[in-house]
Amino acid sequence: MALISSYPLLKPQLADSVLGSNTVDSTGIAVSNNPTCQYSFTDVKALVAQNIVEQLYSASDLTIALAQNNTGISIKFSATDVNSPTDDNVYYTASTNQFTFRIPGTYYIEQEYNTSSAGGRSPYFAFISKKDGVQFGPTTVSKVWRQVTSDRLMVKISQTIQVVSAPEVYEFWGITGASASNEDGSLIVNTLTNWTNVPSAGIKISKLV
Repeated sequence: MALISSYPLLKPQLADSVLGSNTVDSTGIAVSNNPTCQYSFTDVKALVAQNIVEQLYSASDLTIALAQNNTGISIKFSATDVNSPTDDNVYYTASTNQFTFRIPGTYYIEQEYNTSSAGGRSPYFAFISKKDGVQFGPTTVSKVWRQVTSDRLMVKISQTIQVVSAPEVYEFWGITGASASNEDGSLIVNTLTNWTNVPSAGIKISKLV
């Protein structure tokens, strides 16, 4: 094969193609042997033009008492269901605290937890994510000194997931330290006058489209 530099240099058109390696299929599953294939500039352009679009947002106005053990509890982001189980890409079921992803793709999840405890202590908080009942990804831990009871600390967690075999079910769990060791705390709402309240737990899920 001749050197690439020996070929004529032309302005590409959308109907033209380039060579590349196919490493994953349209659902995100790895392709064995990474076969060489053609990609049209039209499809490359569409891929680059994708955007992150919000699919679901939920904010809890509940005080959430976390479990003081290594089992933890699933976090309730709303007292009512969010989104449609038949029409939307992802929906939340309040009775089970579960998020069901109906459509394959790349999703971006942002969680926020408004942590609180009595003053004069360093409460312990830990958060995990579960897929189909099994933890995936790291455990996030927060342990920060609170001078007074009104002190608040927002714990923010961001993660990207690839939904392959839809439907996939996700939950988000939390624990706190033992009251006997003064490491316990809870998730609470901050009520503000003329401003939107700060939720005890909030979640936003977006999709690459």
